[in-house]
Amino acid sequence: MDWARGGYIWRRFASAIKDLYRPLTIDLRGHGESEWDPDRCYTLQTYVEDVASVLDAYGANGVTLVGHSLGGEIAIHIALAYPGRVRKLVVSEFGPSLNKSGLIRLAHDLDAQERVYRSVDEYACWLKAKRPLTSPDLLRYLAQVSLRPDLRGNFVLKGDSAARQLRYADGDTGYESNLWAVLSTISCPVLIVRGVASAILPLSVAKRMTEAIPDSSLAEVVCAGHAVVTDNPEGFATAVRKFLTTEGAPTSAESGEV
Repeated sequence: MDWARGGYIWRRFASAIKDLYRPLTIDLRGHGESEWDPDRCYTLQTYVEDVASVLDAYGANGVTLVGHSLGGEIAIHIALAYPGRVRKLVVSEFGPSLNKSGLIRLAHDLDAQERVYRSVDEYACWLKAKRPLTSPDLLRYLAQVSLRPDLRGNFVLKGDSAARQLRYADGDTGYESNLWAVLSTISCPVLIVRGVASAILPLSVAKRMTEAIPDSSLAEVVCAGHAVVTDNPEGFATAVRKFLTTEGAPTSAESGEV
């Protein structure tokens, strides 16, 4: 689960853990290949309900949820609402408090990419300017799977632009939620993942989360910013695999694979 992208960003990660788990990636409504909501109802609550419905459809219990950015927030709410169904939780690049300037820049980038592209390569070049840490071959793949042709033979993003209007950058201090008050009630082991170069999730917030959640740890992935899943796929997968194969939560770690 990720903000403004489809399940395709998890392809490498899914391959890296398929010997441990049966991976299932979800395109949120209005994202990736999912249908657009005619009422443009793209709220945190509807996303949570959608994911819960998917778990119901699969009869999934004892699952491990991995969520990035908005997906991390959704995963936390699922774990809180259905504690008996979530065995482990991985929250990547999300916290109850987020950096305002980073969020404003992220929102600007999301708006700026909403345009017509003459080719897949044009969008890949746009991504390269925004994602200098991501490998060119992965950027090319992301460009291919993110676009759909329009009636004039050009390309536009698949997702509903209305779904990308959810903003964290409100108020004078950045994003603040009421999750701080309930993090201590999360009963499953939790791994917080942060890109070392993240402009969204402050290190102080990530550490505070591990202090608030009883069975939790922090993994920082080097050579990665907010887009840690694609900036350093190997480092991300290594950090998460360690967590998945450890009883409870591992001690804090840094993942340096590039």
